[in-house]
Amino acid sequence: MEAEIISIGNELLSGNTLNSNATFIARKLHETGVSVKYIQTIGDNAGVIKKSLEQAMERSQIVLITGGLGPTHDDITKAVIAEYFGSKLIFNEEIYQRIQKKFKKRGLHMPEVNRNQALVPENADLMTNQVGTAPGMVFKKDHKYGHQPVKKQRHHRQNRLIYKHSDGNVSLLASASDHGWSIRISSRDKK
Repeated sequence: MEAEIISIGNELLSGNTLNSNATFIARKLHETGVSVKYIQTIGDNAGVIKKSLEQAMERSQIVLITGGLGPTHDDITKAVIAEYFGSKLIFNEEIYQRIQKKFKKRGLHMPEVNRNQALVPENADLMTNQVGTAPGMVFKKDHKYGHQPVKKQRHHRQNRLIYKHSDGNVSLLASASDHGWSIRISSRDKK
């Protein structure tokens, strides 16, 4: 099985932020026997995101996308991905309530901009984020998978499941503990 990673964020191209998510994901995929053939690093530009996604979906069986799940104005990734997969963004009350609870539990007021994280593509399978606020998303197109896993958090938690997804053909599991991070991807089709 061949995978591709697309890292999205202007901060990655400026040289001010190290692309540690791509390194982490590639290492974990390699450990599970999934071959990473390409890693793309691109900016927050709708046209570039769409072209990169089209190219990746054509040549790779699994596409993992990092970045763009935050609530800020430049996080356009979710909308572009939804459009690519023929979906519209809908408000998910359950996710919104979960985000509010996380802020309340930490004794913080939730900024209104975080409400945007409850806008999710209608046709995506959502991955619950046990550590952060934004859910991950899984899409399937032409028997290939496009995943936008949650951003790797740096909080110290003990054995916390970040996300889990399975449709019978591909299973993804990511977890975090005080000792590090773990991503497992397995597939019935080991091409």
